[in-house]
Amino acid sequence: MPDPGTILATITQSLGVIRIIQDLLKTEKPDVVTLRTQIQALREQLLDAKENVLSFQEDNLNFKTLNATLNQRIPELTSEPPEHAHGAHWFVNDGPFCTGCWDSGQKRIRLVMVNSDGYKLLGGNCTCPMCKTVFTVDAKRFP
Repeated sequence: MPDPGTILATITQSLGVIRIIQDLLKTEKPDVVTLRTQIQALREQLLDAKENVLSFQEDNLNFKTLNATLNQRIPELTSEPPEHAHGAHWFVNDGPFCTGCWDSGQKRIRLVMVNSDGYKLLGGNCTCPMCKTVFTVDAKRFP
């Protein structure tokens, strides 16, 4: 990520080059070679500044996306820790949730009840749709 001071310095230098070009144009016979050199230097500095600004915009978008993701996760990250019962994690009569996904990244991934053929059931084996771990959960515990 570019440093804001670097971008500001590039823009300041570019403004200085613009002043030099303006001064050269005020003379009766401006030195064309010097003028072209200064214009090229200005062009390069402005391109560098543009690249840095684009990089800042990309970083800003990434930070906004991360911020939105974290804001969505605030309720689960600040809630009471889960109760481990009946083969899974439960949050105040809500569950079951995958123990592995919660323990590794505090992600509340609800378990899906399935049989050995992958068809949904009302009790027995559960599968985590994220990590594919199979659990045996007490069907009586389901709300």
